[in-house]
Amino acid sequence: MGAAGHLATRLPGTAAALADGTVSLGKARIIANATAVMDPDEARAAETGVLDRAGRLTPGSLRAAIARAVMEVAPDKARKRRETAARFARVERWAEDSGNAALAARERPPDEVLAVDDRVTAWARELKAAGLDGGTDEIRARAYLDLLLGKDSRPGQDQPGAPAPAPAGFAGRVTLTVPLATLAGRADRPGELSGLGPVDPWLARDLATAAAANPRTTWCLTVTDNQGHAIAHGCARPEPRNHRSRAGPGPPGVGAPRVWW
Repeated sequence: MGAAGHLATRLPGTAAALADGTVSLGKARIIANATAVMDPDEARAAETGVLDRAGRLTPGSLRAAIARAVMEVAPDKARKRRETAARFARVERWAEDSGNAALAARERPPDEVLAVDDRVTAWARELKAAGLDGGTDEIRARAYLDLLLGKDSRPGQDQPGAPAPAPAGFAGRVTLTVPLATLAGRADRPGELSGLGPVDPWLARDLATAAAANPRTTWCLTVTDNQGHAIAHGCARPEPRNHRSRAGPGPPGVGAPRVWW
């Protein structure tokens, strides 16, 4: 009922696309949920930004597209929605229909979620290299539980007295794309976090500031034309350890995360 009311009063374009079969009910709900905090004019502006391609986008791509449209139309509301939701952070568990169970942390900071995902991937590689059987997803799920429970599922490590897992060091890499005007505080256009999608401009600036504190961060600059097409690109190169002089343009240092403008 709520979605129907939202479509009727705030999203006439989406309602028409649903009626003529251009978009599915599931996609209409994605647009309705993403624009729930907006006033009618803002919601119509956001839907206009995605309706021309909503029918051919996958649900995941549509979710990212409408999130970006909402951030472009009403960036401050997008930020407040994120900050409000963060106050309801929680860990949820539920029974799967198969008889198994699920566990998830909800409404956590995107950078921390990506860091956890990197750590799970790193330990999963250790398990696979040690000969643990299973597909990629199965081994990653095992790695996730190992890290939470302090277990070591490498073959031969399940004997009494076996040490708790100590995953080898890993170099996480997160690509954050931020418009230069946003980074400089002269505009409030959304950024993009690889693996998660659009992020509001305040979060993009916070993440870029955190990256700037790491001397191993790689800084890249892409110049675009009026249509958004890349026409030039360059990155800072690592500074040789045995040289004091800078090895290439831009700030010295290379590593993770990567930040793109």
